[in-house]
Amino acid sequence: MVARGVGKLRHRVHIEEVTETRDDSGGVVPGWKHVGTCWANITPIRGREFWAAQQSQSDVTHRVTLRDNIRVNPRMRFVTLRRDRVLNIVSVLHRETEDIFLEVMCKETEAPDDARLMRG
Repeated sequence: MVARGVGKLRHRVHIEEVTETRDDSGGVVPGWKHVGTCWANITPIRGREFWAAQQSQSDVTHRVTLRDNIRVNPRMRFVTLRRDRVLNIVSVLHRETEDIFLEVMCKETEAPDDARLMRG
Protein backbone atom coordinates (compact mmCIF):
# COMPACT_ATOMS: atom_id res chain seq x y z
CA MET A 1 0.00 0.00 0.00
CA VAL A 2 1.36 3.44 -0.95
CA ALA A 3 0.77 6.28 1.50
CA ARG A 4 -1.16 9.31 0.30
CA GLY A 5 1.05 12.02 -1.16
CA VAL A 6 4.24 9.97 -1.44
CA GLY A 7 4.39 10.71 -5.19
CA LYS A 8 4.86 14.40 -4.40
CA LEU A 9 8.22 13.68 -2.78
CA ARG A 10 10.16 14.45 -5.95
CA HIS A 11 13.38 16.07 -4.70
CA ARG A 12 16.31 13.88 -3.69
CA VAL A 13 18.18 15.44 -0.77
CA HIS A 14 21.18 14.60 1.37
CA ILE A 15 20.81 15.02 5.12
CA GLU A 16 23.88 16.37 6.89
CA GLU A 17 24.57 16.86 10.59
CA VAL A 18 26.88 19.50 12.04
CA THR A 19 30.14 18.17 13.48
CA GLU A 20 32.87 19.81 15.49
CA THR A 21 36.54 18.82 15.30
CA ARG A 22 39.63 20.30 16.89
CA ASP A 23 42.33 21.90 14.79
CA ASP A 24 46.07 21.80 15.60
CA SER A 25 45.82 24.83 17.89
CA GLY A 26 42.87 23.39 19.87
CA GLY A 27 40.21 25.52 18.23
CA VAL A 28 36.84 24.13 17.17
CA VAL A 29 36.30 23.69 13.44
CA PRO A 30 32.66 23.19 12.38
CA GLY A 31 31.93 20.79 9.56
CA TRP A 32 29.18 18.60 8.11
CA LYS A 33 28.75 14.82 8.09
CA HIS A 34 26.48 13.00 5.63
CA VAL A 35 23.91 10.96 7.60
CA GLY A 36 21.46 9.92 4.90
CA THR A 37 19.62 10.56 1.65
CA CYS A 38 15.86 10.72 1.17
CA TRP A 39 13.03 11.89 -1.07
CA ALA A 40 11.37 15.19 -0.12
CA ASN A 41 9.16 17.94 -1.45
CA ILE A 42 10.71 21.41 -1.28
CA THR A 43 8.28 24.34 -1.41
CA PRO A 44 9.19 28.02 -1.12
CA ILE A 45 7.10 29.99 1.35
CA ARG A 46 5.54 33.07 -0.25
CA GLY A 47 3.27 35.99 0.50
CA ARG A 48 1.01 35.84 3.54
CA GLU A 49 2.34 32.42 4.50
CA PHE A 50 5.89 33.83 4.48
CA TRP A 51 4.83 36.75 6.66
CA ALA A 52 3.12 34.40 9.16
CA ALA A 53 6.17 32.13 9.27
CA GLN A 54 8.41 35.11 9.95
CA GLN A 55 6.32 36.00 13.01
CA SER A 56 6.96 32.67 14.71
CA GLN A 57 10.21 31.44 13.15
CA SER A 58 12.86 33.85 11.98
CA ASP A 59 14.18 33.54 8.45
CA VAL A 60 12.04 30.60 7.32
CA THR A 61 12.12 30.50 3.50
CA HIS A 62 11.08 26.92 2.60
CA ARG A 63 8.92 24.06 3.75
CA VAL A 64 10.39 20.59 3.23
CA THR A 65 8.02 17.61 3.48
CA LEU A 66 9.39 14.11 4.00
CA ARG A 67 8.36 10.71 5.36
CA ASP A 68 7.93 10.54 9.12
CA ASN A 69 10.34 7.61 9.49
CA ILE A 70 13.27 9.96 8.83
CA ARG A 71 14.61 11.67 11.94
CA VAL A 72 15.93 15.23 11.57
CA ASN A 73 16.56 18.10 13.98
CA PRO A 74 17.71 21.75 13.90
CA ARG A 75 21.39 20.71 14.00
CA MET A 76 20.96 19.28 10.51
CA ARG A 77 20.56 20.59 6.97
CA PHE A 78 19.36 19.37 3.59
CA VAL A 79 21.59 19.60 0.52
CA THR A 80 20.00 18.96 -2.87
CA LEU A 81 21.39 16.10 -4.92
CA ARG A 82 22.90 18.56 -7.43
CA ARG A 83 24.53 20.34 -4.47
CA ASP A 84 23.21 23.72 -5.61
CA ARG A 85 20.91 24.42 -2.62
CA VAL A 86 21.41 24.22 1.12
CA LEU A 87 18.43 24.35 3.49
CA ASN A 88 19.23 24.72 7.20
CA ILE A 89 16.57 23.19 9.44
CA VAL A 90 14.80 25.69 11.72
CA SER A 91 12.01 23.47 13.14
CA VAL A 92 10.33 20.09 12.63
CA LEU A 93 6.53 19.60 12.74
CA HIS A 94 4.21 16.63 12.25
CA ARG A 95 2.02 17.33 9.21
CA GLU A 96 -0.89 14.94 9.66
CA THR A 97 -2.48 13.18 12.59
CA GLU A 98 -1.47 9.83 11.08
CA ASP A 99 2.18 10.95 11.36
CA ILE A 100 2.89 9.90 7.77
CA PHE A 101 4.83 13.05 6.93
CA LEU A 102 7.06 15.55 8.67
CA GLU A 103 6.96 19.19 7.78
CA VAL A 104 10.35 20.84 8.21
CA MET A 105 10.70 24.61 8.19
CA CYS A 106 14.04 25.69 6.69
CA LYS A 107 16.13 28.69 5.78
CA GLU A 108 17.95 28.56 2.45
CA THR A 109 21.59 29.62 2.53
CA GLU A 110 24.16 29.96 -0.19
CA ALA A 111 25.71 26.60 -1.03
CA PRO A 112 29.31 26.70 0.24
CA ASP A 113 32.11 24.88 -1.53
CA ASP A 114 31.98 22.01 0.98
CA ALA A 115 28.36 21.30 -0.01
CA ARG A 116 29.15 21.41 -3.72
CA LEU A 117 32.19 19.17 -3.42
CA MET A 118 31.08 16.66 -0.80
CA ARG A 119 30.21 13.19 -2.06
CA GLY A 120 27.62 11.27 -0.07
